[in-house]
Amino acid sequence: MRRRDAGFTLIEMLVTVVVLGLLAASLLQGSRLGIAAWDGADRRQRDLMEAEAAERVLRDVIARMVPLAQNAPPLLGTPGTMAFRATATGETTIAIGLGLDAAKRLVLRELAAGRGGVRETILLESVERLAFAYWQGGVWQTEWRRDGVPRLVRVQYQLGGRLRRQWPALVIGIVADAGER
Repeated sequence: MRRRDAGFTLIEMLVTVVVLGLLAASLLQGSRLGIAAWDGADRRQRDLMEAEAAERVLRDVIARMVPLAQNAPPLLGTPGTMAFRATATGETTIAIGLGLDAAKRLVLRELAAGRGGVRETILLESVERLAFAYWQGGVWQTEWRRDGVPRLVRVQYQLGGRLRRQWPALVIGIVADAGER
């Protein structure tokens, strides 16, 4: 009987290296999948936070709408745009415009007396559809071109891109007299 030499054969070493390589490849692929899932969730969370911030700005600006005793109506509203006056900090009045620009972004335009120029703020990117409606007399109207302000304004929008979905309608109450606030 011959005694076997101590150590591993070349075949045993090759099998071990192949098995370790497969384990390393599996771990690498699993970690890539985990990182991609984490990044996707993080991106969706940022997008949702941007949409919520835009809704807060819309609520704040539209709720500050004030009727003015001038020749022009205080609100000019169409299904896709709004132009009105609102109170700003310090009770000054500013002109506000809301609507989509050519790049399908929801834009807030502000013009304050003495500021020199229009300040534009992009509230949302990739807006596929935007619709305003105005509540008065028990019915939603798609246009507003009269004296006074509506009791409610409804904003509906549908986003494209990663957040491609119809968002719930945003309904904002308007206080008709600034003294009631």
